[in-house]
Amino acid sequence: MVVDTLLPTTPLKTQDYCLYYRQGSCKACVSLCPTRALTMEYLDKKKCYNQLLKTYENYSELGLCEACGKCATGPCALSIPKGVTSNK
Repeated sequence: MVVDTLLPTTPLKTQDYCLYYRQGSCKACVSLCPTRALTMEYLDKKKCYNQLLKTYENYSELGLCEACGKCATGPCALSIPKGVTSNK
């Protein structure tokens, strides 16, 4: 589909959405990581990517992906969750 219309721009975020960095709570992204490659200190990119390669071996018809994305789907992935007001 081709659309010939002006679309409004999405404003850049001005605050960090992460509840851990805002309030020292949550850590949903760490608990969602199936390989435990993500910790509060760092992301072990090699461990993460090796898991993606193993997944590709079983599901090659889907193509190789660069990330599983489970760490990016927590409650604060797209916005500050409702009811959260303070900033650490």
